[in-house]
Amino acid sequence: MNAPKTDLSEVLPYLRRYAHALAGSPSKGDAYLKLCLETYLHEPHRLRAGRSIKPQLFALFHDVWSVVALTMPQLDEAAEVDTPDDPLAIGLQCLPVLKRQVFLLGRLEGFSAAEIAAILGIDEADARRRLDEATALLRRRMIDRHLLQGGAAEAEGEDDDFEVPLQAPSFVRRPANRAPAFQG
Repeated sequence: MNAPKTDLSEVLPYLRRYAHALAGSPSKGDAYLKLCLETYLHEPHRLRAGRSIKPQLFALFHDVWSVVALTMPQLDEAAEVDTPDDPLAIGLQCLPVLKRQVFLLGRLEGFSAAEIAAILGIDEADARRRLDEATALLRRRMIDRHLLQGGAAEAEGEDDDFEVPLQAPSFVRRPANRAPAFQG
């Protein structure tokens, strides 16, 4: 049997970074990642030979995430809650889960809309729409936070000039050679 087209060890740092951002803390993210890897060890056929392992591993992670969220809610309750003073991290956790997933897959991990759709099992147009909505929600939240902290918007049009930062939240460490991107 042929091995998948990328070494698993090359993908794990990216999946771990994503898991931390999605779950809201390193400990929660690592718990989900552990379950994902255990699933892979018990069901290695879930990653098909001859294909890139990265989107397949992210899809397996989402399968695990979905099952755990429904069957083991204590995983989230048992882990400590990180509340960093990081507006992007806080904003991400306020997004609905699917929009957070789409945003992180596109902006943090650089997957295309088609890849996001395949990973999450949704329509490509839905992936694009949810990415736009998540970006707008985060932008609005960051503008509101800025205004509450003493910033002033003197004109209505200033909202359009405010950009959502594309760096990872403070609790997520980005491998040095990976820049965020979203290919439309």
